[in-house]
Amino acid sequence: MLTTKGKRLVWLGIVILIIATMIIWLLGNKNNISKKTKRVDGSLDGSGTIIYHNDPKHPCSTQYKQAEWEPQRWLCYNTTNILKTVVMPGTAFETKYRQQNPTQWIGYDFYLDAHSRNTRDSWWGDTFITTSQTWKPSSYGWTQLAKQWKKIITGVAVDNTKVQFTINSTAMPLNKKKCAHIRICAWATGTDPCWELGLCPNITANNGTELSNKTGGTIKPVERPGKNSKIQIIDPDSPVDDWFKITTGVSRIDNNWLLMVEQAAKASGADCVVCMGARPLLQVVPSALGLDCLVDVMNKTIPSENCSSWDKIYPLTTAEKQKPLFSKKVAVGNFTCINRTGAGVRLGKLNDTQCYSVETVNMAFKPKARSDIWWWCGDDRLFDRLPYNTTGFCASVSLILPVSITPLTVTDLLTTVNVVYPHTWKSRPKRSVMTGDPTYIDSIGIPRGVPDEYKLINQVAAGFESSLCWWCTINKNVDRINYIHYNVQRLGNKTEEGFSAIHEQLSATSPYGFPKPYCCRYASSRKRRSLLYFW
Repeated sequence: MLTTKGKRLVWLGIVILIIATMIIWLLGNKNNISKKTKRVDGSLDGSGTIIYHNDPKHPCSTQYKQAEWEPQRWLCYNTTNILKTVVMPGTAFETKYRQQNPTQWIGYDFYLDAHSRNTRDSWWGDTFITTSQTWKPSSYGWTQLAKQWKKIITGVAVDNTKVQFTINSTAMPLNKKKCAHIRICAWATGTDPCWELGLCPNITANNGTELSNKTGGTIKPVERPGKNSKIQIIDPDSPVDDWFKITTGVSRIDNNWLLMVEQAAKASGADCVVCMGARPLLQVVPSALGLDCLVDVMNKTIPSENCSSWDKIYPLTTAEKQKPLFSKKVAVGNFTCINRTGAGVRLGKLNDTQCYSVETVNMAFKPKARSDIWWWCGDDRLFDRLPYNTTGFCASVSLILPVSITPLTVTDLLTTVNVVYPHTWKSRPKRSVMTGDPTYIDSIGIPRGVPDEYKLINQVAAGFESSLCWWCTINKNVDRINYIHYNVQRLGNKTEEGFSAIHEQLSATSPYGFPKPYCCRYASSRKRRSLLYFW
């Protein structure tokens, strides 16, 4: 048996052993607890310059044949001053024996670091750019090597289909003879998955001589046997439509929605945000032509001197055989109308209550067809010329595209709008599908609350009937009949509303998976324009 003193000595020895173990562990990992943890990928170069390598076979030479299992993807440049955007599909990183690519790691933060093929370990000092918005700048990229690479590669983005980044070596030219290696990695639990990328001078295109420092060079990806995905090289000053084609796969050539958005943005002539729903229909609005010149301009080829200015705004045109489609939901507006009198057939169902001002004319009024002005008579038809021998009220209208344009620069978009990053988005409240039901069941089980205008049977009349001929009608049944009748009507109305909503949704989303109702943000700058969109 141990004495009390002996037990104390045993416990003291255990405590000393634990403390010694912790000290040994801390000394062995003192380098790992500063900044971020050490990675089992890459290396830190002590020279302070960008690493270039002499490869046994130059990737840009005609003799080079890349094996299917090689993980590197090579990009060959023909000048040292490059300004290009590289778009690489996720499958471009896959090899015969590694069917894994960065797009499969969406949800993780990605980073790029300078990579040496001569060593295995890498520090966060080599990391020069990341897609994370929460990493502190002081926690990575403190080496001279990383600072230099940060000037060359910018704008890194990874989504479900591609990896995109911009190479700008105008401030720090690339090497004229040797290749450089970088890697894109996902910051995951355990060992980070990485994919290698090499930049090499295209000695074949330059006949084996040193590359020049001239600007305007190009980049050519080296093809790899087996599974190969097309890598796209884009000029940063390319048209907006080219950028949109690269980022979304949709072009205005095959998408009228995008064409209309681009036209609306260009018409504004300034930095702006353009919002438009899917498959929009033209809206009917009052024309700018006032009543004082309406008959004169529309009924004559050459208007009078007082109204001649309208001839340039609404020039004469030929009659259109196929009229444009427009929304039947016309808001009550201050329409300028004509009331064509006579013994002919009445056109539409427009009346004077929808007109701000009315001019009465007879059958001698035969309007000419003019650009951007139509006659609307209250139904689902538009006329550029009124049919012969017709009467009734018709309004002069124009058609506009339901698009919202808000002046907003790129800087304002990134600094003042609180929806740049998804984690700042606020959830929208759910919409109620059903409206309030006024009916209820009282304490004795009789339905109550049916509005009088929806009752099938009058309760007062049924009360007299039940008092005189109680075996014919029981008054309680009247309430039940009205309750059932009212709910059948509500069910019919809700069914119609439901199918109408389904029709609107499917008609907007069926042609493409892309043109769902969303807001397209069109932000322009002096050198180029870019489209940012929300699903």
